[in-house]
Amino acid sequence: MAADAIGLMDALNIDRAHIVGASIGGTIAQIIASDYPQRTQSLVSIVSTTGASHLPRAQGDAQGGLLQVSDTVGEMQAQLEESGMFSSAIPRQVMAIVTVGDRSDKVSQISLPTVLLHGAQNNLMPKEHGQHTHALLEGSKFIVVEGMRHNPLLLI
Repeated sequence: MAADAIGLMDALNIDRAHIVGASIGGTIAQIIASDYPQRTQSLVSIVSTTGASHLPRAQGDAQGGLLQVSDTVGEMQAQLEESGMFSSAIPRQVMAIVTVGDRSDKVSQISLPTVLLHGAQNNLMPKEHGQHTHALLEGSKFIVVEGMRHNPLLLI
């Protein structure tokens, strides 16, 4: 997916860009910043992780980190799709994250201006994931947003 993003930049004649991604998009953004630093002006990684195995797993009702409270499954599905998340894609996204594995060494090589945003109530990827990424990136800025869960569009 990172190579696809670079291919799109090529097709659009974009030499360098500010790379922003949330969740699996943050993983992709980190890979772009590490593999294509000459194409990256800055990195914003939101509610993401390096994939390091020592980091805590999802806590409690991790699905609650993705959704606001809904009365019905139909409402939940509509809410997900409205924010650009399709339930049929979630298993593929999880497998992509697992397959790419620990990128700590790769991430630690990023020397671009970097901002890391993480939700204080992110049960899917607790804030230790963002703290670990921050510890690897000298000069990065780590911001914890109170009330934010895993989906950065949902502030409760």
